[in-house]
Amino acid sequence: MWQDLFRRRHVLTRLADGPWGQYLEEFATSLAQDRYSVATMRRSLCSADHFGRWLLAQHLTLADTDERKIQ
Repeated sequence: MWQDLFRRRHVLTRLADGPWGQYLEEFATSLAQDRYSVATMRRSLCSADHFGRWLLAQHLTLADTDERKIQ
């Protein structure tokens, strides 16, 4: 389902291969159920990917994060 939100193959590949690629379907389903627009869903999926990649670059897991570390 989330793949239908994007047209560019490189975006699909980047998201699927990203640190949270396995969770994108569930996240997209949740956004759709909450009736977010397609544009908001796209931005949210890309933002999640960017955040996951940032965590990897910082050698952090989601469990390691708190508001202070993110700032």
